[in-house]
Amino acid sequence: MPLLESEAPKDPFVLFNRWFRDASEAGALQPDAVTLATATSSGAPSARMVLFKGVEEGAFVFYSNYGSRKGRELAQNNRAALVFFWSIKRHQVRVSGTVRRLTREASAEYFHSRPRGAQLSALASRQSRVVAGKTARTACTTGCAMSGRREVVGGSSASRHRLVQPRHDRERDPQTFSRAFR
Repeated sequence: MPLLESEAPKDPFVLFNRWFRDASEAGALQPDAVTLATATSSGAPSARMVLFKGVEEGAFVFYSNYGSRKGRELAQNNRAALVFFWSIKRHQVRVSGTVRRLTREASAEYFHSRPRGAQLSALASRQSRVVAGKTARTACTTGCAMSGRREVVGGSSASRHRLVQPRHDRERDPQTFSRAFR
């Protein structure tokens, strides 16, 4: 059924919350998965999936690593877009605006709420960095499978390659894991 503007709530967050709930209740595979599109300062676009963590004070919240490609791009250019798509309900929500970091306290709270293995994996992760060579990938894939974390970049397995030695800059700064989107 098409959405008639005359029947839509005045507050777009009311409609968003309804559609998000409907998608969850209808069995959408991962209703909190959202495409985040960023661009470099020169305008080169990039998109990837992130997990939506809620709406707070009129901002869509997701957590990220500031050292990842998306983190670096957002540091250069804080304009971005989100796209939610719930095929089970045939609904799509597009959001665009500026992104800002959450407070250090909010970041730390989220980071410490994660399972210990996820914390260690996040600290050791060299996000968006391709591991050179098949030997490095194979060795890392074994370790990464244990933590349940692995990603594909450019068609090759680009896994985290230091799972037990956290990078000290991230260890001291749990704020490297949060963003808010307005």
